[in-house]
Amino acid sequence: PVVLSLITQVCPRACSVPDRSGSLPLHFVSCWRRSKMMEMDDDFFMEAVQRDKGKDIHSSETSRESREHLQQKKQSMEDELCLVFYILMTAYPDSVATFNRWNQTPLHSLFESKPAPITTQEYPNEADSTRSRLCSVEFLLGLWDERMCEKFNSYSFVKEPDAFSNTIQSLQSAVQRALRTRDSKGRLPLHAAAGSQWVDESMLRAVVAAYRPATWIP
Repeated sequence: PVVLSLITQVCPRACSVPDRSGSLPLHFVSCWRRSKMMEMDDDFFMEAVQRDKGKDIHSSETSRESREHLQQKKQSMEDELCLVFYILMTAYPDSVATFNRWNQTPLHSLFESKPAPITTQEYPNEADSTRSRLCSVEFLLGLWDERMCEKFNSYSFVKEPDAFSNTIQSLQSAVQRALRTRDSKGRLPLHAAAGSQWVDESMLRAVVAAYRPATWIP
């Protein structure tokens, strides 16, 4: 994210340059394949690590420290993903509503993305994954709280308060346009979300709340 921040500060227009398919950098970030570590249940991951190190998996010697380190690592990875969204979206707010050759906005790309391949044994508890994916959905919808803006603002090329306020307004307008955009299959982002393999009720509620008319648009 630091390198990306420097690039956008020097040349924010780079965020508006599409590749041959018409996709912007934000499309690619939205199509993430999450780290396997982010998808794993904490207990299973801890056992795997301890077993690889030849340690007793039931020993409490390093259990607490390792668990805290794991949570910090997961949070750091999630913050980095949201920070990349933040940098790209503040540099070029209209990127949220830009569509590629398949008429997909980054929101469509997000819901078309697939989670890292895992098995039931590796991932018996979906709490962490659901929370982190919901964070990604909300962030791409521009649902940023004040704490998050203060945390990430030093990475944005938009520094002046008035300019930042204008950027947020532009972003909100772009999100509304994106939510009304149909892809090449005639789907709105809500349709894509409803058909996604990993979207749950909380994520659907976030998309519906952002654009309620989508619920009665065929």
